[in-house]
Amino acid sequence: MRIKNEITPYATFIQERIVTWTAFWSTIPVSVLTAVLFINPDKASSEGLLTWTAIALLSHASMVPFVHHFNKRGSRRVHLFIAFFLGALRGIVLSLIAPLFLVEDPLSITARALNSGFTFLYFFLLVSIIRGVWGKFEKDLREFLLTFSSTNSKNILSRSLGARDIDDKERQDAITRLGKLLEDSIAQKSEGLTLRQQAQAIDRVIAKNIRPKSSQRWKNAELIWPQIHPWRVIRNSIFETKAPTIVILLIIMPLSFIGQLSHATILNSILLQLFALVLTFLGCELADRITNTLRKGIGFNNLLYLIFYIFIQLPIILYINYFLNISYYSSFENLLQVQIGTMVVAIILVVIGTMILSVYNAREEALVQLRKFLPDDKLQEILSAGNTSNEESEYAQYLHAEVQSQLTASKLLLLKAAETDFSAMSTVTTRQVLARLELLKTPYEKKRARIPKVRLDELVQTWRGLTRIKMNLPPELEIVSKNGEIISQLIEESIINAIRHGKAKNVKVDVWIEGDICKIEVQDDGKLKSTKKPGLGSTLFQVFAPDWKLKTNDDGTLATMSTPF
Repeated sequence: MRIKNEITPYATFIQERIVTWTAFWSTIPVSVLTAVLFINPDKASSEGLLTWTAIALLSHASMVPFVHHFNKRGSRRVHLFIAFFLGALRGIVLSLIAPLFLVEDPLSITARALNSGFTFLYFFLLVSIIRGVWGKFEKDLREFLLTFSSTNSKNILSRSLGARDIDDKERQDAITRLGKLLEDSIAQKSEGLTLRQQAQAIDRVIAKNIRPKSSQRWKNAELIWPQIHPWRVIRNSIFETKAPTIVILLIIMPLSFIGQLSHATILNSILLQLFALVLTFLGCELADRITNTLRKGIGFNNLLYLIFYIFIQLPIILYINYFLNISYYSSFENLLQVQIGTMVVAIILVVIGTMILSVYNAREEALVQLRKFLPDDKLQEILSAGNTSNEESEYAQYLHAEVQSQLTASKLLLLKAAETDFSAMSTVTTRQVLARLELLKTPYEKKRARIPKVRLDELVQTWRGLTRIKMNLPPELEIVSKNGEIISQLIEESIINAIRHGKAKNVKVDVWIEGDICKIEVQDDGKLKSTKKPGLGSTLFQVFAPDWKLKTNDDGTLATMSTPF
């Protein structure tokens, strides 16, 4: 029961999806280090290091098709099996391609597959647990606040009404000044601004009055949840959380046993595991007794056991391993290198396990304290601030998706007219831009939920004359829906990015509903161009459509994404 209780914090963090791209990229160092430290027989040679690094990277790449397939699908049980399978596949590929580099894997292909399978099952689980640490508390906190808000919605509404006023005067004044400048250009004719200068004036308004306010409003709107500060967690882990050494040793024992089989018989491997377990237990007990006798803290206890592990346990295990298994190693130096590598991996896993336990304890305790002791009025203030935050984010999206979009369309309209030789086009185009600016002079008001199709039809009209936009929308988007605003915003952002960054002249949008998921594809004839600095649009995609992708094809650029319907 004690061991079960100590393992529980780790099990609660395991995600439903274990085989992910995050796990794939995170375990590349594992592939390289295991090949270089535990397989490479000549660690002193730079040629050997480079050779086994290349073999490790190529064998790791063999997982790509399966990670791509299982990244968003399958149950936890399926993912556990696939994680082991991918590790085994990586081991098989490693053994097969090693001769191509004029080297040889010291293990048989079966032993390497089994060894690699268990190794990567463990490390995929470790990545899943770390991801769970970063997500579970926020999820629990959101659910708690949601439950609280549903039972106290009237009080929260009355307290937050006064905070919903958005100061939009500066933006209105900037649009008004811009309109006056363009009107003067028409009236003064020869002395007025050229079409290109008018476009530059619009650019200045976007850069000075729209884009910074959109970014700042969005930044202000971000909900500030309790954060994990890595260095603080490491410090707390070392000085405030007792290292769960025995539990971690029991968890990784199957991995350690399989690894030991590479250099020992089954009987000798069992003996080494038993010696390691007994010495670990004795070391922990000795560290506890000395700490209690000297009345020291947890940090002293952890440091004392680490000293015992390095200077007493390691030499004993090294001697036993030498006595039992020296014939399975190429030399004593090779045995020493493997033993030190194993020790370093064990220490790293214990440190990570301690950090996870530290975060688990701290966050669970914080949530309990929040539920028990935070007064209702304080919680209402938090939720009121959240409502104000939502207002700020909606205003930021209005600035970005409507104001900036209209101004950008106006600028492109002026530049297009400037490329023609008809002087009459100058006045006509400027008047068209002035008509657009009139729509933007009105004070900001929060709009009611709109029908997605109507909103997207307005977008088509905004860019008429500049870009041909074709929409294939499902019937579900012809009525107001729960996430209709989000779906519309994602489509709008994709189209505007295609026009602004890719210089697209033709855009085709295909949308369909699969179950409770809305699938979106935006094909344009522009060039794929990613901005160096992510903006509000990138944030929207990451929040509402984390699977979004951009890729080039024969027709230009294709954006794909999905979001809950």
